[in-house]
Amino acid sequence: MEKPSTTSMIIGAAATVAGFAAGYFTRARDLFRPGPGHVYRIGAMFFADEALVRRLNHQFPRAIQPRGQAGVLWIMPPGCYTLSLTPWDAPARLPRQVGRIYRLAELREGTLRDVIEDWERAGVVEFVGAWSSWPEGPDASPDEWAPPRSES
Repeated sequence: MEKPSTTSMIIGAAATVAGFAAGYFTRARDLFRPGPGHVYRIGAMFFADEALVRRLNHQFPRAIQPRGQAGVLWIMPPGCYTLSLTPWDAPARLPRQVGRIYRLAELREGTLRDVIEDWERAGVVEFVGAWSSWPEGPDASPDEWAPPRSES
């Protein structure tokens, strides 16, 4: 039986270390993955918090692009229609809200509920609730707990 050369031993050791490091850093990246964003329905409009922006930036790097001077963000994750996040001057904080609140809107009619459903199934967002008008504060109970569902 032939003894392995020093070069092949070094290459084998390097590959082992690289494989371990790749697995380690992948696991470490998952440890720092932001939690799911929060989505709310108030009247006929949908809102999302800063946690959604953080999660999408983590999961789909470069998918969120600033547009214009007003702080509007466009979301363009792979396989998804373009959505917009417009900063909203809310009269009160929403339950479980993290950071700033944005109005979530679609740039193509009829896709928003599907996108929210897909993100909910993937653990990207949590639907917190629905209110007929803006709630009084973070302790307000929603009128509906069920997430939005497409009418298909």
